[in-house]
Amino acid sequence: MDGSVQGTWLRSGFGELCDYHGGVFLFDFFGRVQRLVSGDAALVLHVEILVLHHGFRHDECLSDSLVLVNLLWCAPIVIYVYANELMDIRNLMAKDWDCSLSHSLREDNMYANALTKFGVL
Repeated sequence: MDGSVQGTWLRSGFGELCDYHGGVFLFDFFGRVQRLVSGDAALVLHVEILVLHHGFRHDECLSDSLVLVNLLWCAPIVIYVYANELMDIRNLMAKDWDCSLSHSLREDNMYANALTKFGVL
């Protein structure tokens, strides 16, 4: 997944591409949200629900939001404005399936980056 900002920090786009390791295309989506970190958290939650809904048992999610990755894996969630979304993601990723979330540079994630541009425009 990838996020992109156009004009203002309060408007960001997102894009997601789901495929098998063999390169077989499955589905994609794109759109825009109003807040950057909230949008990233909502996007990760949406993607993980989609992946589980389609019956996949292995998911490798790459995000260009290092802030989100650090919030999910490193930070204790005590009082934070997006605590509910972060806890939902942690609970979903702790289910009985192989799921990982890691940071990726936007330049290394060119397909999601292209979909993101559609969401921003």
